[in-house]
Amino acid sequence: MVQSDTHHTLLLRILIHLMKWVQELLEHVGRMTTIDHIWSRIPPFSGFTRPNKAYCSMTQWQGKVIRNLLRVLLGVFTAALTRTTNADPIAFRHKPLCHKAILCIRYITDYIRIAQYQVHTPGTIQSMKDYLEDFHKHKEVFLRF
Repeated sequence: MVQSDTHHTLLLRILIHLMKWVQELLEHVGRMTTIDHIWSRIPPFSGFTRPNKAYCSMTQWQGKVIRNLLRVLLGVFTAALTRTTNADPIAFRHKPLCHKAILCIRYITDYIRIAQYQVHTPGTIQSMKDYLEDFHKHKEVFLRF
């Protein structure tokens, strides 16, 4: 049980740091209002509670909010960076940064989702290793933040 609690705490801490990086990157490329717009319009679905605050208004990321975030982060983040309506275009110089950031988010969220399985097989462990390796290949996109 202690290992499980420690692992859970580590995953939460990773996500909390990731959310700070995401917010700073979105501010850097001028897409904070876009993610707020998308975030506040996510419809409820099975196992997901709709957020009651704008993304940038979230000050505490814990428990149920983190679980909900993990379910939608990649889609919301990708939509915010690629949205072409109601948003200024992303500067050409930021497009490679945005592409790498999307990949980085994908790999770390996939890693965390698989890490939460109750039982692991050699296949799930290999997937976790692969996702973590891919995350490390792309994380430099967030190092300035």
